[in-house]
Amino acid sequence: VLWHQPPAAAGAPDASAAALGVAGEFAAALAGTDGQAVSRVLYPSAVVRQLAPGQDGSRIVRDMNPETLVAMLSSGQPFLQAKPADVKTTVLGVDGDLASAKIAAGAYTWYLHLGQIGGRWQVVNALGYRTPAP
Repeated sequence: VLWHQPPAAAGAPDASAAALGVAGEFAAALAGTDGQAVSRVLYPSAVVRQLAPGQDGSRIVRDMNPETLVAMLSSGQPFLQAKPADVKTTVLGVDGDLASAKIAAGAYTWYLHLGQIGGRWQVVNALGYRTPAP
């Protein structure tokens, strides 16, 4: 199913603030080593994908489930090499119970799809990549 990005003005201000809070928690968890924090904001069957360089220089997609990400962070491996002051989180749009957000963190950019499930916002899909050098 393809989802269009709604206009930035769509959605109630409280929905935008709630989605921003969850996206910010996800970003902080990726920059730190708190696996439990990331598990609180990820939907249990969320997919975390990273566009990464392949051996031949092309981009490949690496898939990760929430359990793998939680284990990696809990073992002391930060996923993002960025200081908290270098992390900028933006809600791109809200359309009812769906939202789209962007995390810019140092050399990495992440795009998130969030859903309001059971009355709370959760990350249901995340796609990240290393931003090309200028």
